[in-house]
Amino acid sequence: MNTLIHADIFFFVATIAVVIFAIGMLFFFYYVLRIMASINRIAQLLRVGADKVASDIGALRDAIKEEGAKLKDLTLFLGRWLIEKEKPKKRKVKSDE
Repeated sequence: MNTLIHADIFFFVATIAVVIFAIGMLFFFYYVLRIMASINRIAQLLRVGADKVASDIGALRDAIKEEGAKLKDLTLFLGRWLIEKEKPKKRKVKSDE
């Protein structure tokens, strides 16, 4: 009879421990799911931000190409104009004959 009482006490304590453990695991998984949802939102914000940065860089690249072509044309024009201006004029050499 004594062992039966000991077994009942053991099963009662074990049942309470399992219930407390299960409740603890529920809280743990609840917070893990909240953390995962937060990480998902952060990743989505990063993805949107990266797309915006990529489009801005593309627009900057196009602007640099366009302005670079204009700058190239301007430097070629000025270079030709300055070269023509700096060319020494040929003088006729008088001969002593």
